[in-house]
Amino acid sequence: MGLLTFRYPAIIILTLVAGSLLYLWQESFSLADRIASLSPSGSGFRVEEPPSYHDRLSQVRPLDTAPHSKTLGVAGKVYVVSLPKRTDRRGVMQEIADAMDIELTFHDATDMRGPEVRDIMERIRWWRNEHRVDSSMPKDDPTPFTFSWADDVNSDDSMLGLSGSDLWSSGLGESPLSPLPPAPTPDKRPPVLDTFGEKGNHFGRSPLRPAQIACWVSHYKLLRKIAEGPDDVAIILEDDVDIEWDLESRLRKVWSVLPNDWDMVLLGYCGDKEWTNPPIHGAPTLHPSFSTLCTHAYAVNKRSAARIVRRLRSEAFSYSRPIDHAYYHLYAYKETKSFSIYPPVVVQTYELDSDIAPGRPKSDRSQWLGDSTLERIQLFKEKMEVDNNSSYISV
Repeated sequence: MGLLTFRYPAIIILTLVAGSLLYLWQESFSLADRIASLSPSGSGFRVEEPPSYHDRLSQVRPLDTAPHSKTLGVAGKVYVVSLPKRTDRRGVMQEIADAMDIELTFHDATDMRGPEVRDIMERIRWWRNEHRVDSSMPKDDPTPFTFSWADDVNSDDSMLGLSGSDLWSSGLGESPLSPLPPAPTPDKRPPVLDTFGEKGNHFGRSPLRPAQIACWVSHYKLLRKIAEGPDDVAIILEDDVDIEWDLESRLRKVWSVLPNDWDMVLLGYCGDKEWTNPPIHGAPTLHPSFSTLCTHAYAVNKRSAARIVRRLRSEAFSYSRPIDHAYYHLYAYKETKSFSIYPPVVVQTYELDSDIAPGRPKSDRSQWLGDSTLERIQLFKEKMEVDNNSSYISV
């Protein structure tokens, strides 16, 4: 009985010792794993090294640690003007959005074949006939009319309401204007001409095309949405663009020195002389706009969108020319304050067929960018294809 009593404590002690040794043995491996995870190579027992001088310099500016933004860091929304039927273009733009991890809001463009464009064309003809300089001339004669802005162009009222050329169609609501008689069939009247007189009389030069009217309406409606919406800044893209991969960081740097009274920032444009005006201090790529065309990429703020809307709907100016020429007029005559990023950070691709300029030669302008997002997407697809083929062969 005494021997048996002696054995039980011994067994308990041995069990405890064995358990402790097993625990310490397991912990030694766990500690080794934790230390190994700290080393650059993932093995060994080195402690993580302090950040390099380069890494520390990469964190000294406030923008260096800015969190990624789904709307490119400076805007509340990034809009894409696009016809709903152009699913091919929308698909490419969505690929860009997925690649850059940004959110795009599609704004339905106006179809140039729709009734709204036909109504506006008739109203342009009607208004010009009513406001000719010499009313004794035949109505079909492209006699000049006197230019003037609408009375409310400098209004600070946040409510835009409907006035001027807003009433020329039912696209923004029921119009109080009396209906115009239908166009004759066949229509042998002289074409409606665009006008380029700036501060005096307007003179016709070439026919206005339905595509120009549709493009104007598309951008105009979006500007109204921005002016009446909650976002302080919005970026507007068309659906045939390619974008610099690091666009977000580039825009953040530009916006940090952008003058408070800016109206428009052109991210992409047609024109190669935007270096002419000296750059803004602190932003060597940001210049006061000199001579730009095209509307495939620009930013506006809520205040400036309202200023531009009031000018675009002034009857003597409305639809008088393509919308990009209208933007050029506004900043050339100091109606707005516009800036251009040079070189541009967004380009048109000209890869897919155009609704506005059918038959336009296709071309790839991605090489105009320093680091094309579409090119990165293509390279990634090619790499994935090679990797998949290699895996298939190895199996």
